[in-house]
Amino acid sequence: MIKIRLYGNTGNGFLNQDWIAWTAIQEKLELHSPFTSQVLHALFSGKSLNSPGFLMAVLKAEGVVKASTVKGRCYELTKDAGFLAEIERLMASGVDLDADTEAKLEAKAAAKSKPKKQAGEVEATTEAPADVDTSA
Repeated sequence: MIKIRLYGNTGNGFLNQDWIAWTAIQEKLELHSPFTSQVLHALFSGKSLNSPGFLMAVLKAEGVVKASTVKGRCYELTKDAGFLAEIERLMASGVDLDADTEAKLEAKAAAKSKPKKQAGEVEATTEAPADVDTSA
C-alpha cells in the first residue's frame, strides 16, 4: 500500500504528520474537477488547516495535479503516470525509508543552519528608503 506523509516544511507553518493512503487522496481528487486543496481537508479532519495546501503543493510539484485550464486558482488531475511509476520503481529497489529518522536529522540540520534573529535586530541594506531623495 502506498502512503504519503508530510513531515516538514521550510517555514514555520504547522502540519499534520499522519500517513495518508494514496487511494484516499485519489478518491478525493477524482470526485471533483476542477478543485482546490479544500477537497483534501477531510483527510486531515481535526488537524492542521495548512496540511491540505501543503499536500496540494507536493502533488503539483510531482506532476499529479496541474493548474486548471477551466477555472482560475483551481487544479485538475493530470494523465501523467510518472509519479506512480517512480513510486513503484522505488518500492522495487528494496530501499528502506525510515522517514522518522530522516525527518529528525533534517530538522536538526535546518535548525543549526538558520541564524536566529535577536529581538530588535535589524537587517542591513544598502538601499535608501523610498521616501528619501538621493539625487543631491
